[in-house]
Amino acid sequence: MCRASVVWRRSKVLAALDVDPGRWWFQREWTDTGAPLHETIRVSYSKLSTLENCELQYVLSAELGLGGLVGYQAWVGKTIHKINRGLARTARWSARSTS
Repeated sequence: MCRASVVWRRSKVLAALDVDPGRWWFQREWTDTGAPLHETIRVSYSKLSTLENCELQYVLSAELGLGGLVGYQAWVGKTIHKINRGLARTARWSARSTS
């Protein structure tokens, strides 16, 4: 289903429910918890490229997890990075337990 049809359907649902976002959208101030959003920040070339291209696209994909489907190569790369992180953690844990 294309993005335009999803937006159109959602607008029809809001209209059917007699909901007016203008009554509540942007009516409240930002809520700050005082805590950092992330403990660590992970950066890759593709994330920085997306951020440089379009800030909103970056927020939707990287922060909110609403990114589109990724290709096979990206999936393989991500899987290899996960395996490497797991091996590095195991190596650090073994080094601590033997010292």
